[in-house]
Amino acid sequence: MEKEKTLTWDDVFKRPLSYSSLKEFAVSPRHYIHYLKKPYTPATKAQKLGSLCEHLLIEDKPYEERFMVMPKINKRTNAGKELFQEFLTKAEGKTIVDEDDLATAKAVTALAKENPHIQKLLDNKTRTQKKLYWKEKVTWNGKEYKIPMIGFLDMEAVTENGIIACEVKTDRGVNVDDFTRIITNMGYHLQPAVYYKGYIKTEFRFPKMKWIFMNTSEPYGSMVIDFPQRDLEYSRAMIDGYLTKFVQCMEENRWDEDFNFWLTEGAEAFTYMMPFWARKAIQKYEVYDDE
Repeated sequence: MEKEKTLTWDDVFKRPLSYSSLKEFAVSPRHYIHYLKKPYTPATKAQKLGSLCEHLLIEDKPYEERFMVMPKINKRTNAGKELFQEFLTKAEGKTIVDEDDLATAKAVTALAKENPHIQKLLDNKTRTQKKLYWKEKVTWNGKEYKIPMIGFLDMEAVTENGIIACEVKTDRGVNVDDFTRIITNMGYHLQPAVYYKGYIKTEFRFPKMKWIFMNTSEPYGSMVIDFPQRDLEYSRAMIDGYLTKFVQCMEENRWDEDFNFWLTEGAEAFTYMMPFWARKAIQKYEVYDDE
């Protein structure tokens, strides 16, 4: 008896694939379905701080339009409880942050604006929160499919070097190596590839992709990181592979599968591949034949 369809193409067109949802699919089909169905979860303190830092850095609108700062209220008293409820009513629809977060975000972004490479991008920005919507063509089993995709780019700038597409990230990492590992561990390398595809499909433009990173732990710090074209092409190929497997998963209704969905046909186990940075760290102790 054929399994009931977990997901239909109508469902996909109602909620187009994004970087975030595709990243979940890259874990497993089951993770993707969980992502679609999970209830809304409030942003963590770190996520709120990151959003506030991003807004203060790239947006011209006052942060009060999106954020509400929680004053210090003694909620143990009746008067304090009343004040707290009044605050929640006023803050409806906004992100609530505390006074310490605001102070940290202001300090982090003030220092970032002193970085000449970041300031150059800010001086030449053309838009923020740029929406990209397109349909990606995928061929599977001789049939062509069009998959709806959507993305929201943090910032676009135009300099003498052409169009620059920027994503703003914050973390507590303290050096370049930390940030580059975060990029890999968090799957950030897929995000520019998704947006790059969107630029090509919607505008036939080929931007340079960059990250603006801000360190949110004292004494703070910031940097601009280029995404090399070679790595961008590799990430685009990864996206193409995920989209092909997405179509296969749709047509074969394999949404109940977990990690084994990604096993090579005939394989019984995954193979551990030590990342380059880890191999590099132990080079003085062991030499690999393939290096």
